[in-house]
Amino acid sequence: FWTNKEDPHISVALKQFENTRSSYVVLNPAYSEVLSENVWAEAIYNIATKKLTVEKAADQAIKKIETIFSEWK
Repeated sequence: FWTNKEDPHISVALKQFENTRSSYVVLNPAYSEVLSENVWAEAIYNIATKKLTVEKAADQAIKKIETIFSEWK
C-alpha cells in the first residue's frame, strides 16, 4: 500500500509521517490519565483557592501522579 507510486496521496502522507514521533501519551496510558485528571491544574487551583503552599500542592500532585503510575504497572 505505502509503496504504490500511482497514488500521489500516499507519498504525501508518507512524507508527513517520516519525521514524527508518537506522543508520550500513546506510549504510556498513565500519562493520559494524569492529563485527563488535570493533576497540575488541581494543584494550581489548591494554591489559589485553598491557600496551599506551592510546595504542598506540588507534593500532593506528585503523589497523585505516582499513584496513577503505580496502578498502571
